[in-house]
Amino acid sequence: MDSSHRGTLTVSRKKPEEGGGGWYFSRKEIEENSPSRQDDVSLENETFLRWSHSNYLKDLGKLLTVPQFTIGTAILYFQRFFLRQSHKKNNAGIIAIACMFLAGKAEEIYYPVTKFVLSAYKLRHRSEAVPLSRGQRVSSEESKFILLHWEECKKLEKIIFLAERVVLTTLDFDLNVQHPYKPLVQAIKKYEIAQTVYQGAWNFVNDQFQTSLCLQFKPHQIAVSAILFAAVNICGVEVSSELKKVWWKEFHVTQQQSAGWCLAFLGGKKKCFEKKKRDYQANVRVIQTRKSAQIQG
Repeated sequence: MDSSHRGTLTVSRKKPEEGGGGWYFSRKEIEENSPSRQDDVSLENETFLRWSHSNYLKDLGKLLTVPQFTIGTAILYFQRFFLRQSHKKNNAGIIAIACMFLAGKAEEIYYPVTKFVLSAYKLRHRSEAVPLSRGQRVSSEESKFILLHWEECKKLEKIIFLAERVVLTTLDFDLNVQHPYKPLVQAIKKYEIAQTVYQGAWNFVNDQFQTSLCLQFKPHQIAVSAILFAAVNICGVEVSSELKKVWWKEFHVTQQQSAGWCLAFLGGKKKCFEKKKRDYQANVRVIQTRKSAQIQG
Protein backbone atom coordinates (compact mmCIF):
# COMPACT_ATOMS: atom_id res chain seq x y z
CA MET A 1 0.00 0.00 0.00
CA ASP A 2 1.27 3.40 -1.01
CA SER A 3 0.46 6.32 1.32
CA SER A 4 1.84 8.96 -1.04
CA HIS A 5 -0.24 10.87 -3.57
CA ARG A 6 1.15 10.02 -6.96
CA GLY A 7 -1.69 10.80 -9.35
CA THR A 8 -2.12 13.98 -11.36
CA LEU A 9 -5.84 13.98 -10.57
CA THR A 10 -5.30 16.49 -7.77
CA VAL A 11 -8.04 16.71 -5.16
CA SER A 12 -8.74 20.17 -3.77
CA ARG A 13 -7.24 20.80 -0.31
CA LYS A 14 -9.59 23.67 0.47
CA LYS A 15 -12.10 23.45 3.29
CA PRO A 16 -14.79 20.94 2.21
CA GLU A 17 -18.13 22.31 1.11
CA GLU A 18 -21.37 20.66 2.11
CA GLY A 19 -21.42 17.30 0.40
CA GLY A 20 -17.66 17.23 -0.07
CA GLY A 21 -17.35 19.96 -2.68
CA GLY A 22 -13.61 19.46 -3.11
CA TRP A 23 -14.01 15.86 -4.23
CA TYR A 24 -15.94 16.25 -7.50
CA PHE A 25 -14.44 15.81 -10.95
CA SER A 26 -15.64 15.48 -14.52
CA ARG A 27 -16.10 12.06 -16.06
CA LYS A 28 -13.22 12.78 -18.44
CA GLU A 29 -10.85 13.64 -15.58
CA ILE A 30 -11.77 10.47 -13.70
CA GLU A 31 -11.54 8.17 -16.69
CA GLU A 32 -8.43 9.61 -18.34
CA ASN A 33 -6.27 11.04 -15.55
CA SER A 34 -6.67 8.70 -12.60
CA PRO A 35 -3.52 7.34 -10.88
CA SER A 36 -4.50 3.86 -12.04
CA ARG A 37 -4.57 5.00 -15.66
CA GLN A 38 -1.07 6.40 -15.27
CA ASP A 39 0.01 2.97 -14.06
CA ASP A 40 -1.45 1.35 -17.19
CA VAL A 41 -4.54 -0.06 -15.46
CA SER A 42 -7.23 -0.01 -18.14
CA LEU A 43 -10.47 1.94 -17.73
CA GLU A 44 -12.38 -1.32 -18.06
CA ASN A 45 -10.45 -2.95 -15.22
CA GLU A 46 -10.76 0.08 -12.95
CA THR A 47 -14.50 0.29 -13.64
CA PHE A 48 -14.88 -3.38 -12.79
CA LEU A 49 -12.84 -3.05 -9.59
CA ARG A 50 -15.04 -0.14 -8.53
CA TRP A 51 -18.17 -2.20 -9.20
CA SER A 52 -17.01 -5.47 -7.62
CA HIS A 53 -15.63 -3.93 -4.43
CA SER A 54 -18.72 -1.77 -4.01
CA ASN A 55 -20.71 -5.00 -4.04
CA TYR A 56 -18.29 -6.55 -1.56
CA LEU A 57 -18.82 -3.61 0.81
CA LYS A 58 -22.59 -3.99 0.46
CA ASP A 59 -22.31 -7.65 1.44
CA LEU A 60 -20.00 -6.86 4.35
CA GLY A 61 -22.31 -4.10 5.57
CA LYS A 62 -25.34 -6.37 5.47
CA LEU A 63 -23.42 -9.04 7.34
CA LEU A 64 -22.49 -6.53 10.05
CA THR A 65 -26.09 -5.19 10.01
CA VAL A 66 -24.94 -1.60 9.62
CA PRO A 67 -27.24 1.11 8.16
CA GLN A 68 -27.28 1.75 4.42
CA PHE A 69 -25.79 5.18 5.13
CA THR A 70 -22.69 3.53 6.61
CA ILE A 71 -22.32 1.24 3.61
CA GLY A 72 -22.55 4.28 1.33
CA THR A 73 -19.91 6.08 3.40
CA ALA A 74 -17.52 3.11 3.14
CA ILE A 75 -17.97 2.94 -0.63
CA LEU A 76 -17.44 6.68 -0.97
CA TYR A 77 -14.20 6.47 1.05
CA PHE A 78 -13.08 3.63 -1.24
CA GLN A 79 -13.88 5.63 -4.37
CA ARG A 80 -12.16 8.76 -3.09
CA PHE A 81 -9.10 6.75 -2.08
CA PHE A 82 -8.59 5.62 -5.67
CA LEU A 83 -8.91 9.18 -6.95
CA ARG A 84 -5.50 9.63 -5.34
CA GLN A 85 -4.06 6.13 -5.37
CA SER A 86 -3.45 3.50 -8.03
CA HIS A 87 -5.00 0.05 -8.06
CA LYS A 88 -1.64 -1.23 -9.22
CA LYS A 89 0.04 -0.17 -5.96
CA ASN A 90 -2.76 -1.13 -3.55
CA ASN A 91 -4.79 -4.22 -2.72
CA ALA A 92 -8.32 -3.05 -3.42
CA GLY A 93 -9.84 -5.79 -1.25
CA ILE A 94 -7.87 -4.72 1.83
CA ILE A 95 -8.57 -1.04 1.18
CA ALA A 96 -12.30 -1.81 0.93
CA ILE A 97 -12.26 -3.58 4.31
CA ALA A 98 -10.37 -0.67 5.89
CA CYS A 99 -12.92 1.78 4.46
CA MET A 100 -15.79 -0.11 6.11
CA PHE A 101 -13.88 -0.20 9.39
CA LEU A 102 -13.28 3.55 9.15
CA ALA A 103 -16.88 4.29 8.13
CA GLY A 104 -18.12 2.54 11.25
CA LYS A 105 -15.91 4.72 13.42
CA ALA A 106 -16.87 7.92 11.59
CA GLU A 107 -20.58 7.23 12.05
CA GLU A 108 -20.20 5.80 15.55
CA ILE A 109 -21.31 2.29 14.59
CA TYR A 110 -19.89 -0.21 17.04
CA TYR A 111 -18.84 -3.73 16.12
CA PRO A 112 -16.27 -5.87 17.97
CA VAL A 113 -12.96 -6.09 16.14
CA THR A 114 -13.06 -9.91 16.28
CA LYS A 115 -16.49 -10.04 14.63
CA PHE A 116 -15.48 -7.48 12.03
CA VAL A 117 -12.26 -9.28 11.08
CA LEU A 118 -14.04 -12.64 10.98
CA SER A 119 -16.78 -11.29 8.71
CA ALA A 120 -14.25 -9.67 6.37
CA TYR A 121 -12.11 -12.84 6.30
CA LYS A 122 -15.07 -15.10 5.57
CA LEU A 123 -16.30 -12.91 2.73
CA ARG A 124 -12.83 -13.04 1.20
CA HIS A 125 -12.98 -16.84 1.35
CA ARG A 126 -16.54 -17.50 0.29
CA SER A 127 -15.88 -21.17 -0.48
CA GLU A 128 -15.61 -21.99 3.25
CA ALA A 129 -18.54 -24.08 4.53
CA VAL A 130 -19.10 -22.39 7.92
CA PRO A 131 -22.04 -19.97 7.64
CA LEU A 132 -21.77 -16.41 8.88
CA SER A 133 -24.25 -15.08 11.40
CA ARG A 134 -25.52 -11.53 11.07
CA GLY A 135 -24.98 -8.90 13.72
CA GLN A 136 -22.31 -8.43 16.35
CA ARG A 137 -22.43 -11.74 18.21
CA VAL A 138 -19.95 -14.47 17.29
CA SER A 139 -21.67 -17.87 16.97
CA SER A 140 -20.21 -21.13 18.30
CA GLU A 141 -19.48 -22.30 14.74
CA GLU A 142 -17.65 -19.04 14.05
CA SER A 143 -15.63 -19.44 17.25
CA LYS A 144 -14.43 -22.82 16.02
CA PHE A 145 -13.58 -21.26 12.67
CA ILE A 146 -11.55 -18.53 14.41
CA LEU A 147 -9.53 -21.16 16.24
CA LEU A 148 -8.82 -22.98 12.98
CA HIS A 149 -7.82 -19.78 11.18
CA TRP A 150 -6.44 -17.82 14.12
CA GLU A 151 -3.14 -16.83 12.51
CA GLU A 152 -4.78 -15.72 9.26
CA CYS A 153 -7.41 -13.66 11.10
CA LYS A 154 -4.82 -11.96 13.34
CA LYS A 155 -2.69 -11.19 10.31
CA LEU A 156 -5.69 -9.67 8.55
CA GLU A 157 -6.47 -7.61 11.66
CA LYS A 158 -2.99 -6.07 11.62
CA ILE A 159 -3.23 -5.36 7.90
CA ILE A 160 -6.61 -3.65 8.39
CA PHE A 161 -5.18 -1.33 11.04
CA LEU A 162 -2.29 -0.46 8.72
CA ALA A 163 -4.61 0.08 5.75
CA GLU A 164 -6.85 2.30 7.87
CA ARG A 165 -3.95 4.68 8.46
CA VAL A 166 -3.12 4.68 4.75
CA VAL A 167 -6.74 5.53 3.89
CA LEU A 168 -6.85 8.32 6.47
CA THR A 169 -3.59 9.81 5.17
CA THR A 170 -4.72 9.58 1.57
CA LEU A 171 -8.02 11.28 2.35
CA ASP A 172 -6.20 13.96 4.37
CA PHE A 173 -8.42 12.94 7.31
CA ASP A 174 -11.39 14.44 5.47
CA LEU A 175 -14.20 12.06 6.49
CA ASN A 176 -17.04 14.50 5.72
CA VAL A 177 -19.58 12.90 3.38
CA GLN A 178 -23.15 13.64 2.37
CA HIS A 179 -25.44 11.14 0.66
CA PRO A 180 -28.43 11.50 -1.71
CA TYR A 181 -30.75 9.72 0.74
CA LYS A 182 -31.72 12.84 2.71
CA PRO A 183 -32.69 15.05 -0.28
CA LEU A 184 -34.40 12.03 -1.84
CA VAL A 185 -36.62 11.43 1.20
CA GLN A 186 -37.37 15.16 1.48
CA ALA A 187 -38.48 15.32 -2.15
CA ILE A 188 -40.59 12.18 -1.86
CA LYS A 189 -42.45 13.62 1.14
CA LYS A 190 -42.82 17.12 -0.30
CA TYR A 191 -44.26 16.00 -3.63
CA GLU A 192 -46.11 12.93 -2.31
CA ILE A 193 -44.45 10.63 -4.83
CA ALA A 194 -45.76 7.06 -5.11
CA GLN A 195 -44.16 4.34 -2.98
CA THR A 196 -43.14 2.33 -6.05
CA VAL A 197 -41.22 5.31 -7.43
CA TYR A 198 -39.66 5.91 -4.03
CA GLN A 199 -38.37 2.33 -3.84
CA GLY A 200 -37.03 2.49 -7.39
CA ALA A 201 -35.29 5.79 -6.65
CA TRP A 202 -33.80 4.39 -3.44
CA ASN A 203 -32.42 1.43 -5.40
CA PHE A 204 -30.96 3.83 -7.97
CA VAL A 205 -29.15 5.72 -5.21
CA ASN A 206 -27.79 2.45 -3.82
CA ASP A 207 -26.64 1.25 -7.25
CA GLN A 208 -25.02 4.53 -8.32
CA PHE A 209 -22.29 3.87 -5.74
CA GLN A 210 -21.09 1.13 -8.09
CA THR A 211 -20.27 3.79 -10.69
CA SER A 212 -18.31 7.03 -10.61
CA LEU A 213 -21.45 9.20 -10.39
CA CYS A 214 -20.81 9.88 -6.69
CA LEU A 215 -17.44 11.36 -7.71
CA GLN A 216 -18.98 13.57 -10.39
CA PHE A 217 -22.23 14.91 -8.95
CA LYS A 218 -23.54 16.23 -5.66
CA PRO A 219 -26.12 14.35 -3.56
CA HIS A 220 -29.12 16.52 -4.46
CA GLN A 221 -28.31 16.15 -8.17
CA ILE A 222 -28.25 12.38 -7.90
CA ALA A 223 -31.49 12.43 -5.88
CA VAL A 224 -33.55 14.19 -8.56
CA SER A 225 -32.07 11.96 -11.27
CA ALA A 226 -32.99 8.92 -9.18
CA ILE A 227 -36.62 10.05 -8.93
CA LEU A 228 -36.95 10.73 -12.66
CA PHE A 229 -35.10 7.52 -13.60
CA ALA A 230 -37.32 5.42 -11.33
CA ALA A 231 -40.53 7.08 -12.45
CA VAL A 232 -39.92 6.77 -16.18
CA ASN A 233 -37.64 3.73 -16.61
CA ILE A 234 -38.67 1.45 -13.74
CA CYS A 235 -42.29 2.26 -12.92
CA GLY A 236 -43.41 3.57 -16.31
CA VAL A 237 -44.96 6.65 -14.69
CA GLU A 238 -45.63 9.61 -16.93
CA VAL A 239 -44.12 12.72 -15.37
CA SER A 240 -45.57 15.97 -16.64
CA SER A 241 -43.23 18.59 -18.04
CA GLU A 242 -44.58 21.06 -15.46
CA LEU A 243 -43.63 18.78 -12.57
CA LYS A 244 -40.20 18.11 -14.08
CA LYS A 245 -39.56 21.86 -14.25
CA VAL A 246 -40.53 22.16 -10.58
CA TRP A 247 -38.10 19.38 -9.64
CA TRP A 248 -35.26 20.82 -11.70
CA LYS A 249 -35.78 24.24 -10.10
CA GLU A 250 -35.99 22.70 -6.64
CA PHE A 251 -32.73 20.80 -7.09
CA HIS A 252 -30.93 23.45 -9.20
CA VAL A 253 -30.33 21.17 -12.18
CA THR A 254 -31.15 21.28 -15.88
CA GLN A 255 -33.01 18.75 -17.99
CA GLN A 256 -29.85 17.95 -19.92
CA GLN A 257 -27.88 17.32 -16.72
CA SER A 258 -30.49 14.98 -15.32
CA ALA A 259 -30.72 12.98 -18.55
CA GLY A 260 -26.93 12.82 -18.76
CA TRP A 261 -26.61 11.40 -15.24
CA CYS A 262 -29.13 8.66 -15.98
CA LEU A 263 -27.27 7.70 -19.15
CA ALA A 264 -23.93 7.71 -17.31
CA PHE A 265 -25.41 5.41 -14.67
CA LEU A 266 -26.72 2.95 -17.25
CA GLY A 267 -23.46 3.09 -19.21
CA GLY A 268 -21.35 2.35 -16.14
CA LYS A 269 -23.43 -0.66 -15.15
CA LYS A 270 -23.44 -1.99 -18.71
CA LYS A 271 -19.62 -1.93 -18.86
CA CYS A 272 -19.38 -3.92 -15.62
CA PHE A 273 -21.87 -6.53 -16.74
CA GLU A 274 -20.15 -6.91 -20.12
CA LYS A 275 -16.76 -7.46 -18.46
CA LYS A 276 -18.23 -9.94 -16.00
CA LYS A 277 -19.80 -11.85 -18.90
CA ARG A 278 -16.51 -11.93 -20.83
CA ASP A 279 -14.60 -13.11 -17.75
CA TYR A 280 -17.17 -15.86 -17.20
CA GLN A 281 -16.96 -16.97 -20.82
CA ALA A 282 -13.16 -16.98 -20.62
CA ASN A 283 -13.27 -19.16 -17.50
CA VAL A 284 -15.67 -21.56 -19.19
CA ARG A 285 -13.31 -21.90 -22.15
CA VAL A 286 -10.37 -22.62 -19.81
CA ILE A 287 -12.36 -25.31 -18.00
CA GLN A 288 -13.48 -26.88 -21.28
CA THR A 289 -9.89 -26.91 -22.57
CA ARG A 290 -8.69 -28.63 -19.40
CA LYS A 291 -11.45 -31.23 -19.60
CA SER A 292 -10.61 -31.93 -23.25
CA ALA A 293 -6.94 -32.34 -22.36
CA GLN A 294 -7.82 -34.76 -19.56
CA ILE A 295 -10.00 -36.84 -21.88
CA GLN A 296 -7.32 -36.99 -24.54
CA GLY A 297 -4.69 -37.88 -21.92
